[in-house]
Order: sequence, then C-alpha cells, then structure tokens
Amino acid sequence: AERERFRDRLLAGESGVRSITGFAPPDATSRLAAQVHDFDATRWIAPMKLRRMDESAQYAMVAVREAFEDAGYPVSKDGDDRAGVVLGTFSAGGHATADFLNAFMSAGPAGAPALLFNSTVANAAASAAGLELKLRGPNTTVSQKETSGLLALTTGADFIIDDRAEVIATG
Repeated sequence: AERERFRDRLLAGESGVRSITGFAPPDATSRLAAQVHDFDATRWIAPMKLRRMDESAQYAMVAVREAFEDAGYPVSKDGDDRAGVVLGTFSAGGHATADFLNAFMSAGPAGAPALLFNSTVANAAASAAGLELKLRGPNTTVSQKETSGLLALTTGADFIIDDRAEVIATG
C-alpha cells in the first residue's frame, strides 16, 4: 500500500521536497531536501539490530528486501551465493560520522562512541543489507558524487553480464 501511495503521489505531481528538518544546514544556500518522513524501521528490523545501525543502513536493508520481494526473487533463509548488493552514495553514514567525530573531538578517543564507528564507513549500508539477507554475491559501494546511483546501476549490470551474480539489488 505504501509503494502505491508513493507512486500515486508522484503521478499526481506531488513533491517530497520540503524544508530540511532533520538537521540544521550550516551556511547552506538551499534549505530544501527530500527527507524520508514517517519511516518506522521496526516494521522490518528487530529493535536489537536497530541499535547498531544508522539511518542509511536501515533504509538500505528495507529497500533491498523490498526490491527482492517486488521482483519476485525469493531469498533463501540459508543465504544466496548468486545474489548481491551494489549501492551508490555521496555521503552514507554522514550523521553517524558527524556524531562520532564531534564526540572524539570534544572528549578524546575514550569519549568516541565505539558503536557508531562501524557506521562511519561508506559501505556500512550495503554490508548491513547483505549480511541481514545472507547475500553472498558481490557487495559493493561506489561513491562518485551526484552520479553514484547511476554508477551503482552500471556496476550491478556489469556483475550480471560478467556472470559474477544472478541478481543484484542496486540503487
């Protein structure tokens, strides 16, 4: 129902771009963004797992799971050697990195929250999705500024063309 509502709003010309509310953009010319609102990760991810995941990983995990479901590709509970994930990012883990570095700079190494560290690397989101779904095919994160999503799509297609995977969730 949510995907259909999203589709219908897009087709009606409704924009999801609004004033930024998730953080205060310092000295930015624009104050607009297409933020995710009303996302309840607990519908898909156990609360104990959520404690160790930043928002990027939560979004990736749910998006990859739903992409496989929408495609009608059953992911085995035992794992899948021929399925993988390729995600593109400009700034994955940005909030976690900022929180980690702020704590590190203000309190030193002992004050830096160790649980945030794994979310400071760009490949955390793709890794979390691959681990959760036991996808043992390629797991790659690419970062090339604004073209990261397109590069992820072409990289995923190359993995399939080169027979390195049968299925790739990408975006």
